[in-house]
Amino acid sequence: MLWLLTRLRLLRLVNLFGAVSRLSFGAKSKRDAHRPQRTGTGRKKGVGLLAGLFLGGMMLFGFGVMAKQSLRNLHHTLVVQAQIDAVGGADGVSEAGEKFRQTFERTAVEPVLLRATTGLIALLWVVAVCNDLGTRELARPEWDMEWLVTLPIRMPTLLWARLAERSVTSLFALLSLLPLLLVLAWQQVSPGWLVPLMALAAALPLFALAALLRSVVDIGLRLRLAPARLRNLQALMSVLGLLGLYLALSVGSSQGASLGVSMVSESPGWLLWTPPGLVVQALYAGTPWQALVLLFAAWAQAGLLLAAGVAWMHRQLRHGLLSGGSREAGTRGPGVARSARGGWQLPLRSPVQRRELLLLARDRNFLVQTLLLPVLIIGSQIVLNGGTQALGQLFSGPPALIASIAFGLASYMLMLSAFQTLNTEGAALWLLYTFPRSVGSVLRDKAALWAVIALAYPVGVLLPGALHMAPGAGWRYLGLGLLALAGVPLFSVIAVSLAVFASDPLAQERSARVRPGFVYLFMMLSGFYGYGLWAAAWWQSLVILLLVGLLALALWQKANDALPFLLDPVASPPAQPSVADGLIAATAFLVLQLMLSALWRVFQPDRPGAGVLVSFVAAGALTYGLARLVYWRAGVKTLPSLLGRAGQRSAAVREGLLWGAAAAGLGAAYLLALRQLLLMPEAGAAVAPALRIGLAWLCVLAAPVFEEFIFRGLIFAGLRRSFAWWPSAAASAAVFAVVHPPVSMIPVFFLGLCTAAAYERGRSLMAPMLVHAVYNAVVVGLQFGWPGR
Repeated sequence: MLWLLTRLRLLRLVNLFGAVSRLSFGAKSKRDAHRPQRTGTGRKKGVGLLAGLFLGGMMLFGFGVMAKQSLRNLHHTLVVQAQIDAVGGADGVSEAGEKFRQTFERTAVEPVLLRATTGLIALLWVVAVCNDLGTRELARPEWDMEWLVTLPIRMPTLLWARLAERSVTSLFALLSLLPLLLVLAWQQVSPGWLVPLMALAAALPLFALAALLRSVVDIGLRLRLAPARLRNLQALMSVLGLLGLYLALSVGSSQGASLGVSMVSESPGWLLWTPPGLVVQALYAGTPWQALVLLFAAWAQAGLLLAAGVAWMHRQLRHGLLSGGSREAGTRGPGVARSARGGWQLPLRSPVQRRELLLLARDRNFLVQTLLLPVLIIGSQIVLNGGTQALGQLFSGPPALIASIAFGLASYMLMLSAFQTLNTEGAALWLLYTFPRSVGSVLRDKAALWAVIALAYPVGVLLPGALHMAPGAGWRYLGLGLLALAGVPLFSVIAVSLAVFASDPLAQERSARVRPGFVYLFMMLSGFYGYGLWAAAWWQSLVILLLVGLLALALWQKANDALPFLLDPVASPPAQPSVADGLIAATAFLVLQLMLSALWRVFQPDRPGAGVLVSFVAAGALTYGLARLVYWRAGVKTLPSLLGRAGQRSAAVREGLLWGAAAAGLGAAYLLALRQLLLMPEAGAAVAPALRIGLAWLCVLAAPVFEEFIFRGLIFAGLRRSFAWWPSAAASAAVFAVVHPPVSMIPVFFLGLCTAAAYERGRSLMAPMLVHAVYNAVVVGLQFGWPGR
């Protein structure tokens, strides 16, 4: 029985590690797109086990490094610093500092260090128990004990098997306790094969006691509390476990005294004679016999507590598992009756938003993780490492720091809420497809709701920061604050869009319904936007804002295309150009230019001007050819037309010349105004005639062909599938302007509007190419001079 339960639990952990290790972004090959997919659990392969072992080893190594730093910090703060204060003088400080560098030698341990180490072990043990109780297993309607009791074995044997299984399969206990005991054994015991045995012998009684407390609470509360109260307790345990973990991490993450160091150093003396204190004394013992006696005492205490716990649980279960009536009641609660009598209603327009808030209020664990967890994570890091005075100093810091914290809180909250919009539907996701409205409109209401809720976090940070802001930083702080606020609705859209691709509603396990690769993608995009808050120049922040805004539109469009096929394991959205394709093509165009230009400088360092022309034309041709090849293989039929139909070419030429004259007129007026203001001198005298010819070819022929294919044929046309002309033209013109030098953003933005109008009226790419060519010919001619001049 023991081996059966342990094997089942270990297989489950391996499967979960394997699911986490598959960082796929949902891409499927064309061969697999038309093949029926199984909805059950497939045959497990060895790669999942290897990936799980690798991730587990990396986590143990990381916790081991933190454990070593914690022990060093305790020794330095409680022992070395006390000797420095007692000796005094430069010689005393030098001698104590040398002893600190030679720390962890096998000498008699100070009583204060012994108590502090015991307190740290006890704190980590409590953290492990709270985190185990904070998992969703406690509040699940199904209870594995209900089928375990049907096995033909006696109840005491089943309970002992449950304790043994939970003792060796608790990830929280393994990651929190074992690394610290390994480091302690390595420093205090002679290195060799005895070190892991001593650490394991010291860890097993603590693992068993953690499993005992978890099982006692699990059985006792399930028999007495309703599921709603169990969910409340689960949420409370998750919060306590998180706070305790950060409190323990503060012992090693901060140099000198901290709140964690102060707490563990004040541990009571009687704690030394409990199992955590006995195992610490065993590892600090001077002789092997003393260590064995202390370990035996720890095992004896743990055995007595385990026997008492098993007897108590057996007594609790003497009348069966369902005697407490813990199933959900079917009667209406008083809140429903008051609502039926016309009580207070939330002033929300959409029923979807009211339902989302109702589900948030009912699921206590989701409520805590969504609204409270971001504040706890960031706030506890600040308080535990810097003290309560760090909060006051935070608002006196640089404006970029306050703005980044404000946006970080909102983005983390969106990752835990808006990113779960489809996952929270669970097996009832198909009901959304029966509503008399599109699923995309439902997700739009959810994105708007979570954006409004998430805006409370940056507002709550930015307002106190404005009161403490130093004089002279007001305008910069206002700009960064607006930038942080503008990122909240954008990332709400991004989170909801990525949730469509990250969701796997056909997965049997709840933990496997979200592909973790998209979570990392959301974090990476949030970090990219956070970089804009620290950018040195304003135009760099503006570029990042526009790119993220266009990315949000692209992801929203792709998500809407995929929604009708979300529950179909065989079919996929039809291939057609989109905004995302334009962004990919623009990125590829830029990267290829940089790579080819670098190669040219290696082989032809004396001809940089020709290198610019060659790299631009080659990168544009490669991007155009690769895009056409991808579209041909995907079977896309609605590609942007280069010349259009025969009957439309005259109209395309007319529109191109008309809008080109308008764009060129504005560009010439803008350039002459800059010269009158002495902001842009004429550069023609400094340009060689051969280089002028290259610039003419580049700006009048190459740039219109390749850039218009990307910005109008892909980005504008992709936006036009989902939006009206004006927002589509403005968005494509904005991203077209930001890839040019800041001094030319205004006329280039107007050029983007003119090319969009010509493409809309001319129905082919020839029209915007003519607009672009006319504009570049006039502006380049005025700035650098014509080749024959």
